[in-house]
This record gives sequence, C-alpha cells and structure tokens, in this order.
Amino acid sequence: MASHRKALTLSGAAAWLAHRPLCRMMVALAWVALPAMLASQLSQAFVSGPGGKALSALAMAALILYAFARYVRLIERRAPVELAARPAGAELLGGAALGAAVFALAIGILAALGVFTIAGSRNPMLLLAAIPGAMMVAVFEEIIFRAIVFRALEESFGSWPALAVSGSIFGLMHMGGAESSFQAAIAVTVEAGLLLGVAYMVTRRVWLCIGIHFGWNLTQGALFSLSVSGRAQEGVFISQLTGSPLLTGGWFGVEASLVAVLTCLVPCAALGAYAYKTGKAWPPRRRQKELVAIPVVERA
Repeated sequence: MASHRKALTLSGAAAWLAHRPLCRMMVALAWVALPAMLASQLSQAFVSGPGGKALSALAMAALILYAFARYVRLIERRAPVELAARPAGAELLGGAALGAAVFALAIGILAALGVFTIAGSRNPMLLLAAIPGAMMVAVFEEIIFRAIVFRALEESFGSWPALAVSGSIFGLMHMGGAESSFQAAIAVTVEAGLLLGVAYMVTRRVWLCIGIHFGWNLTQGALFSLSVSGRAQEGVFISQLTGSPLLTGGWFGVEASLVAVLTCLVPCAALGAYAYKTGKAWPPRRRQKELVAIPVVERA
C-alpha cells in the first residue's frame, strides 16, 4: 500500500510538472547538479594522482548522464531521447572535430595577424591526460545548459528566445572568474551559448554539442596551453599571445577574442539556417497549441 501511494504521489507530481517547463527546469537542475557537486567534493578530498583523477572525471561524467536519464524517466515519464545511443559516437566525433577545427582556424588567423606564436613544446601525453577532465566539463555543462535550461525555455518561449536567453546565462556564468570581463561574457555567449544551442536544436540530442565543447576546450588548453575561461592550462605547445586584448582575448584567453567570435559565427549561422529551413526551431508554447489545433485538410 505504501509503495502504491508513493507511485501515485510521484505520478501526480510528474503530471503537475508536465505543464510547467520552468518548474521542471528547477527540479532537473537540482536532480543533476547536486549529485555532481557532491561527487566533485568527494573526488577532491579522497582521489589523488593522475590516474585516479582521470577515472574520477570519467565516473562523474557517467554519473551526470545517469542522473539526467533517471530524472527524465521518473519525472518527465518518457525515454531520455537526448541520450540516444545509436548516433552518439558519430555526433561526438563530428562535434569534437568541428570544435577543434573552429578553434584551430581562430589560432591560424591570430598567427597570420602576428599576435600568436609558438615558443616550444612539451610532452604530447599532456593531450591524452586532459581528455577525461575536458569530457567531464563538456558533459556537465551541456546537460545543464542545453538538455535542461535551453529545453525548458524553448518549451515556454520558443527556440529563438530560448537560444538568446540560455546563451546569455551561459556567458554570464563565465564572469565569475578573476580574469573575466563583459567582453568575455559577450564572446562566450556567441561562441558557446549560441553555437552549442543550435547544435542541440538540429539534433535534439546532447552528443554534438558535447563534442563541440570538448574539442574546443581540449584544443585550446591541452594542445595550445591557452587559458580556458580564464583558467591557465599546461598543454603540448607553449603559446604566446601579444597585442590588443580585442584580438587576443587578454588574460581571459582566446575565447574572449573578436577573432574567435567571428570564426564561431560561421558554423553557428550554418546550423541556425539548417534548423530554420528544416523546421527544427520550435514556436512558443502557445503558438504550438494553436498549430496543433489547426485541422489538416487533405486534398482530393
């Protein structure tokens, strides 16, 4: 009897939340973020050594995906299609290649402008060692900002407002560091908030945006030793940036560079145009109901 009452209570809560996307968003954020934060604290306290930290990062990424999947099944009462397994490998690899290529293009332009040089190199194994941590960060931020925040805003207000708001929130979240600035927040909003948002729109899965996020961060920090969101990194190449902060991004890193913003606008515009042409962009919730209510008349 007790288990039956519990099931009824959970079912009633799920039904109530089904029509309140923003309330669901708050529940989902707590459901996913709190276990991740606890696991992070435990990892910092009890895990040491490169191998242990790598395994811990991968375990945290798996925990975040599992927590989101359980939330979707128990609260939203549906299959977690955002984590569909079949295209995961292709979208992860394709996204990683795209993220790395876009950042490498920005670096190439900065080198051509004379503000970027490579002064030396370190052990190539630094690139491999950085993979687990970069993957964990990409998984956490994409589940939080795209699978939860963007999706809830999209259901309430439509795709384009959700893209602008979630992207702005993502950019503002990167202003917490000592080296952050309004320029950095705007740049991250465009580069990551908008690009990763449209990547989610066109697939309705997290894998492509996780791949782009991962490829960008890994190339930036573990390959070129450039700051990632204001945090110094030690990578394979010893890089030097000199010149105007508008071009170099200043202490925050290349992410705040005008060049990086412009290079990201190209795939962002391409994916956005594809989403628009293929009907991947959703109208506001009220408009969705109006469209559903319109009867379809078949031609004779």
